[in-house]
Amino acid sequence: MNNILKKILKKEPILEYITTGDDDLDKKILGYQKGELITIASRPGFGKTSLALKSVIANIKKGRKVFYAILGESSEIIIAKIISQMLDVPVRDILLGTYKDIDEFELQNAIDIISEYLILEEDIFVDIEYIFNRSFEFHNDLELLVIDGMEYLTSLTDANIVKSIKDMAYKNQVPIILLTSININVEKKNK
Repeated sequence: MNNILKKILKKEPILEYITTGDDDLDKKILGYQKGELITIASRPGFGKTSLALKSVIANIKKGRKVFYAILGESSEIIIAKIISQMLDVPVRDILLGTYKDIDEFELQNAIDIISEYLILEEDIFVDIEYIFNRSFEFHNDLELLVIDGMEYLTSLTDANIVKSIKDMAYKNQVPIILLTSININVEKKNK
């Protein structure tokens, strides 16, 4: 407690955060905190992945290591989406190789940043312990973890997957973004 009080007296920051990729959102929520679990849920196709990728891109551009677990989608599409956002080019043009007017140096720079700071793990129906082992045990300098597709997660040891993820975020002092789709059928039942 004394350490915090001294920082306040010296007007030093008490809190360091990981950017959301949106300056206005960072000002409102102070970004993503170390040890925090951020859950982004919506119907399919409402932009959860795009929002998470905005955070991923902002952080890898700052030289921070990001682990992205892709569950239920291909890494090729995620990489194309990242390059699309980084270079402001339609993702369709990246996927089909029909992009024009992209500076080769900018493209190579984007590829270098992705290669150095982004770790992608692609699978479907994977257990959460595997993701923890792959992300935290092999990457000590990890600063952000994104799990895209909670509905595909299983657990070998814990029935409460969300609690396990929150515990791991806190234990490793890394923010974890958890993306999940809302089941539309459940929504229809409640009407």
